Amino acid sequence: MELRDCTGCTPLLLAIKSCATATAITLIKLGADVHALDGASRNILHLAIVSGALLDEKLWEQLTKHGLFHLLVEEKDEFGCTALHYATKGCRPNLTMSLVDLGANCTAQNNERETPLHLAAHSGCLRTCESLLRTAHGLWAMNTPDARGRLPLHIAALNGHARLVRLLITKGSSFRRCQKGGTPLHLAAKTGCLETCRVIHEANSQIIDVKDFRGMTALHYAAKKNHSEVLEYLLQMGAKIEPDYNGIYFVTMALRKGNLKAAHVIAVSSRWDEIFDILSQTDQCPFEGFIREVPTLCSIAMDRYVTESGLPNTPSYEVNYDFKLLQPKADASDQALRSPLRKLLLMIEFGRNELIIHPLCSALLR
Repeated sequence: MELRDCTGCTPLLLAIKSCATATAITLIKLGADVHALDGASRNILHLAIVSGALLDEKLWEQLTKHGLFHLLVEEKDEFGCTALHYATKGCRPNLTMSLVDLGANCTAQNNERETPLHLAAHSGCLRTCESLLRTAHGLWAMNTPDARGRLPLHIAALNGHARLVRLLITKGSSFRRCQKGGTPLHLAAKTGCLETCRVIHEANSQIIDVKDFRGMTALHYAAKKNHSEVLEYLLQMGAKIEPDYNGIYFVTMALRKGNLKAAHVIAVSSRWDEIFDILSQTDQCPFEGFIREVPTLCSIAMDRYVTESGLPNTPSYEVNYDFKLLQPKADASDQALRSPLRKLLLMIEFGRNELIIHPLCSALLR
């Protein structure tokens, strides 16, 4: 009855793993070793949760009889996971609460130093997290970092679970940085979940300009990952236009990656003038980037600088041109940037003939 197969399972473990609960109960009654472990050091409680066998009330009664449950519930497998880890990972709120009520430890950490709440946050199971957070140990786990310094809030943000993020914030989760300096907003921007970004920013508006250990803000990640909705939101919320520690701005990250959606958000942004003024006299000029990488956006940018006044076909009608997009500032420090025809020459170099005939370019050449 204690012989093992190639996976290290005894007949009892195999019955549990196969969800053959009647067979498992019979084997237990016949004296099968209830403390046997499979090849991954998982006991019958681990396997019963993973396989779903524990949904059988008769098996549950058998495992909780004679204190057997209390001997198994805190045992860890080779990954350091307890039964509660598997219950929360599998998004089983009722089972989670039953395990907690019977003494399962909410602060137990696996080999990655993840608590059951970390795994519940990864799965995004709101009810499971609510069950854990009703306990004092669950609240403690909420601000316990894993091996990478991530709280359950970081995990929920990274996976785009906005409702869970709101719950954790409401319960008092810290906004601390993880091991690489990332905040929950950094991770939400990487994922591209607009609602998650909104929830985090509304709870902590100062977090928008926090830099990670590379000097990157959430704005950088939204541009780099081509998450246009998040990028637009961060710009609307007043995110600062600053470089990372390598001197790279978010605009450049979007263009280098060929991120058309992100570049379009930049071109039509109400903050275009601010972005252009900051970068126009650098080698990261957004308009020059458009010429090189996404010429279709150049017309959008140039149209901003052509305005009409009066009614067409009347003496008062006139077209006004603002050439600051094409002409450098007189105080530009770099001689190459002071070239009066730099942007037009760039259009010619890259064969952007359709841009040369734009009304703004034509007016400048006249």
